[in-house]
Amino acid sequence: MENKKKVHFNTTHGMSYHRLHIIWSKMKSRCNNPGRKDAKYYYNKGVKVCEEWQSSFISFMEWAMSHGYKDTLVIDRIKGNKGYTPGNCRWVTVAKNNRNKCSTKLTEKKVKEIRSRYKNEGMKQVILAKEYNISTSHLCSILKNKFWKDSSLSGGSHV
Repeated sequence: MENKKKVHFNTTHGMSYHRLHIIWSKMKSRCNNPGRKDAKYYYNKGVKVCEEWQSSFISFMEWAMSHGYKDTLVIDRIKGNKGYTPGNCRWVTVAKNNRNKCSTKLTEKKVKEIRSRYKNEGMKQVILAKEYNISTSHLCSILKNKFWKDSSLSGGSHV
């Protein structure tokens, strides 16, 4: 009986292992923990979680569910220099989120350049990778249209 009371006392929503709760916890940790490896992108830049979300997983969850949350998407700050707030966040694919990072080395223009130089000039992948400061595996994924998808190559839309 005592174990049941303890579990009930520590569980307020029953979602501690849900993906959305993990996203919420990691979001708060990025902004509140100066000891993290990625502190230079969040804590050191003063990126904060709004008080409403900081203090309530339920508030965050309600916002997420009413703003397009899906298990295949990740949270993204629209303006990277602003914090995690309902007006500055959205749900996007991992590919789109990776393009928005300040550490992203490529632009769409550079990706088109890479594809053109490889196709038209016969540039070797190793040389292109070094010139654009990316790994050869990343370059291969670009050339195979796995990253930075080109709708003219696949018939689909940009990711």
